[in-house]
Amino acid sequence: MKGCALPRSSRAADAPSVRTGFTLIELLVVMAIIAVLAALLLPAVNAAREAARRSQCLNNIRQINLAAANYLGSNRSYPSGWICSNPGCSALSPAASTYSTASGTGQFRFPDKTILSMAPTDYAISPDWSWQAFLLPQMDAGNAAIDYRQVKGNPSGAQPLPPNPASLTVKISAYVCPSATGQGATIGYCTYKGCVGSKKDPSTGICNDGAFYMNSSTSDRTIKDGSTTTILFGESQFGFWGDALSAVARVPYAFPQPPTNQPEARPSFDWIGPNAQTAPQASAGPTADVLTGSGTQGIYMLFGFGSAHVDVANFAMADGSARPIGKSINPQIFSQLATIASGEKVGDDF
Repeated sequence: MKGCALPRSSRAADAPSVRTGFTLIELLVVMAIIAVLAALLLPAVNAAREAARRSQCLNNIRQINLAAANYLGSNRSYPSGWICSNPGCSALSPAASTYSTASGTGQFRFPDKTILSMAPTDYAISPDWSWQAFLLPQMDAGNAAIDYRQVKGNPSGAQPLPPNPASLTVKISAYVCPSATGQGATIGYCTYKGCVGSKKDPSTGICNDGAFYMNSSTSDRTIKDGSTTTILFGESQFGFWGDALSAVARVPYAFPQPPTNQPEARPSFDWIGPNAQTAPQASAGPTADVLTGSGTQGIYMLFGFGSAHVDVANFAMADGSARPIGKSINPQIFSQLATIASGEKVGDDF
């Protein structure tokens, strides 16, 4: 006797059920794994991006060094750190400001690796011109069309005079480190400075033992400490290419000196002068390491050599090379690298 066949519906009901998706727990586990992998990979991605920016920064300073070499070939000297041509200018610093500009915003690193955020402020601009402006033709930025016969702005506070205010707005990418965070200024940034030297005259506060200072005319013949161990330019965290107050930076003198017979205590890298404002006066700026400005024309902050990079800053040497220098370098060696003819004996393995 043949058994009765079960209805198809009954056979389908008895068969194991077929899953067509993931359970909620499985989805949560997969999402957690993806999140962990992303967290592990993110630092590596950020490190790769920073390495690329650091490499581009090194290319920028190499381009500046090449432009300076071309200037040297045409004029038999490097451009002056700044040209003193206005009342109040001295060997100590450029003249006080004739007008101010919006500083923009940015984040800046202190020597202890803490971060300063700068709020927008009126930033004092010197009427004097500096090496960054003089190198514009060699930087293929002649379109800025600076007219050195006219002032940068109108001292009366009225609308700026043409054509220089418009020229100062030109952005020059090779003058800005890709890791720098400054933005929003009305004129072009520059995060590279000439090296004014290291040791100040104790009686005058003037430092001019480096390659770039007031009315300097340094050439390859006057660099006697060795071109491979002499700094021409270096990174700094903030500045404007059209502002002589942003022209130079000084390496602190790391050897005993009178009257205390102690080395200078200021940090070698990422030093930032305190934000202050004074009455209108001649600036005591870059070589004196103090802040000044004008009560009516804004303030400015002093930045030593430094960078947005955590451990290194990029420098151009007098032999035409460009290289990173670690922020942990011996301060005495760094001080010796800043001078052009002080007779120090420094190896090239710094």
